Amino acid sequence: MLDLLVPVVLAVFSSCALYYLAYCPRVRPPGPRGLPIVGNAFQMPRGHEWLRYAQWGAQYGPLVYLRLFTQDVYVVNSPHVASEILDKHSSKSADRPRAQLMVGELIGWNKGVAFAPASPRHREYRKLLSTSLNTNAARRLSPLQQSSALDLLKALLDSPHELRDHIRSSIGNNTVNIVFGEQISTPDFDYIALADDAHYKFALAATPYRYAVDFFPMLKYLPYWFPGATFKRQARQWKAELEHLVSTPYNTVKERVARGVASPSYVTNCIGDASADKLAIAKDQAIMWTAASLYTGGSDTTIAGILSFFLAMTLYPDIQRKGREEIHSKISTERLPTLDDKPSLPYIDAMVKEVLRWNSIAPLGLAHRTTDTIIYKDYEIPPGSTIITNVWGMMHDESVYKDPFTFKPERFLGPTPEHDPTTVAFGFGRRVCPGSHLALQSLFINIALVLATMVIEPDGEKPDVKYTSGVISQPEPFKCRIRPYSEAAKELILRGSE
Repeated sequence: MLDLLVPVVLAVFSSCALYYLAYCPRVRPPGPRGLPIVGNAFQMPRGHEWLRYAQWGAQYGPLVYLRLFTQDVYVVNSPHVASEILDKHSSKSADRPRAQLMVGELIGWNKGVAFAPASPRHREYRKLLSTSLNTNAARRLSPLQQSSALDLLKALLDSPHELRDHIRSSIGNNTVNIVFGEQISTPDFDYIALADDAHYKFALAATPYRYAVDFFPMLKYLPYWFPGATFKRQARQWKAELEHLVSTPYNTVKERVARGVASPSYVTNCIGDASADKLAIAKDQAIMWTAASLYTGGSDTTIAGILSFFLAMTLYPDIQRKGREEIHSKISTERLPTLDDKPSLPYIDAMVKEVLRWNSIAPLGLAHRTTDTIIYKDYEIPPGSTIITNVWGMMHDESVYKDPFTFKPERFLGPTPEHDPTTVAFGFGRRVCPGSHLALQSLFINIALVLATMVIEPDGEKPDVKYTSGVISQPEPFKCRIRPYSEAAKELILRGSE
């Protein structure tokens, strides 16, 4: 790393000096004291960042100021503060940080929904997605989600020890069906396998300030052959893989639409709606990248949520029993629950919320960038600032959630429920996840069907609660035993999956 920094160190010192001479914010929130020039760069955590941010939040308050060389960074640890800044000033905070060059510009995820800069293109993306993923549209997709959940149950009957693989296969296949209408797989192209690989690399690259180029943007101009420019060669390879992943299934569906043999799907519907424009290049790109983003946002996040549910049920048998009793008492044991049963299953709905809160699926969300000055209380957040939302910290704030490390769905029931985590888990302002309705449906249907038919127990000692680091956080591998609740429940699964 040092040989990379030598060519640019003088430029860095010069730019820092100019920065301080030209501009200094009027009032900053408190935060850890940094060093001259580099600020807090050497204090930044390298994994499970949300834990350090929460510690700083407890020490300095719900809004923490950091400086990384010339970059102002504000870490928000409170849902109220996040709403005050990002919801009330949504037009000024809808951009994405330019500092995440590796994942955005160099690999190419800035063409997708999550990292697209605030622009007319991003508004076109949101328009396409909102039409296909609003509440009514999501409900029309519930039969597909019901079928996917049944596939998971059937797979668990056959090989319960392969839980993680079965969840990934079930959710992956379901998301592909929703987005493209059918599986996109040939001997040379397995969409789910390639997408899993791309998402792993996305999680690495999307971690804020993981790469030196995110600190020193001028490093992006280094030639590929330059000693130490491994990140440039890596980005070039990952970019080619990403473009192949994005274009191949889209072009396949587009060709099927032209022949009149395409199955109903998000892409098929968008192409049909755009036919009057003769599918202009801009529309073509918008459909292609929103489709890729749908899979990215809809698969790994749901997989992580369902794995969290299984881990929680392994650790909290009384809660598992209460959920099953509600289903059997309100619906009976004669049939399987569906999304239509949600109003009569408040405890299951509370379990969905607690899965989102207990160990956050996206612990830091995705960072925002301000495009204009935002005033919060006495603090001035200047344009070009990075705002990191510590979702995990918000979900474990003892002033908001009593006993936050305990899995307790009851906290969302009764006359004085605790803060609804769905208002935090899916983001803020104009960057709220457009697929939230679909995600909540998937979690509800999977949780309800599993509880109605299966028993989840520890396999030996109770597992530890350990989660992976990264943009999407999920339980580390753990052991549990899964078996049908009864012979009648087993028959329900087999009949329902026929």
